[in-house]
Amino acid sequence: MKNRIINLLFALDCFLFNVVTLGGSYPFESFSAAAWRAELEGEWYRHARPIIDAIMWFQPHHCQRAYEHAKYNLPPDELQAN
Repeated sequence: MKNRIINLLFALDCFLFNVVTLGGSYPFESFSAAAWRAELEGEWYRHARPIIDAIMWFQPHHCQRAYEHAKYNLPPDELQAN
């Protein structure tokens, strides 16, 4: 049951981020993964990463791990670009 709840929360996170970006997010990209990518690329919303990592204090390097997970789930043509 715990895994189902986690899967639902992750799907909701990805869906909401996709809505906020008007479809501009990558597949499997959550707010956390996007915050790490924003920090790497110097985007204006890079300041969200420390806040998210503080909220998820029980998972060290949460945003970085989310980014790595999302990055390896990209389609092959987008994976080569990253």
